[in-house]
Amino acid sequence: MNKRSSREEALAKTIDFLRDEYPRAKKSDVTAGSLLVAFPKGFVPDFDDDGRLLAISIVPEDPQDVYNLLKEVEYSRVAYDALVAWASAQLLANSSIPNRDVAQFLVSHLLGSNTRPTKRGRYTKNVSKNFQYAILRCAVALLEREGFKTTRNQATVHRNSACDIVAEAMAVLGFIPQSFGEIKAILGSGDRVG
Repeated sequence: MNKRSSREEALAKTIDFLRDEYPRAKKSDVTAGSLLVAFPKGFVPDFDDDGRLLAISIVPEDPQDVYNLLKEVEYSRVAYDALVAWASAQLLANSSIPNRDVAQFLVSHLLGSNTRPTKRGRYTKNVSKNFQYAILRCAVALLEREGFKTTRNQATVHRNSACDIVAEAMAVLGFIPQSFGEIKAILGSGDRVG
């Protein structure tokens, strides 16, 4: 059986893990959120056994959705990102882009003629935090493997649970959430990492 890490060692490992992974997860959530807003029923991610994204299938619910995105790319980052993603997915899946206007948009994007808008567009739906929460659940699971208890009694003075260590690491890094209660709540919001 492995010797349990000290709290300080576990905190240092957790900080190292979250320093790289949490910002990536945040970017992934923003991208996924853009796609979900633009294609609410046709955004299907495909993951491998390690949780890495292999591919995204994007099928607009209505072909008119693509034309609506084309109208909004000049002022909406969400529309811009969603259209680039859709065109890229079409290229990967079909080796072609079925819409000539989108093909021209993607060529302009690749050549730098089209640039992503600097202001947010009219889409205001909140972005989900699926990837961010998954990273936090993973950090807790890694600490559990080290022998730390998942949570503690709220009134306990000792702050040695996995949720406490993750919350402290997030605070050290300046990321949010930073409290024991928030991390504990996130554990119940999705699948646990085995």
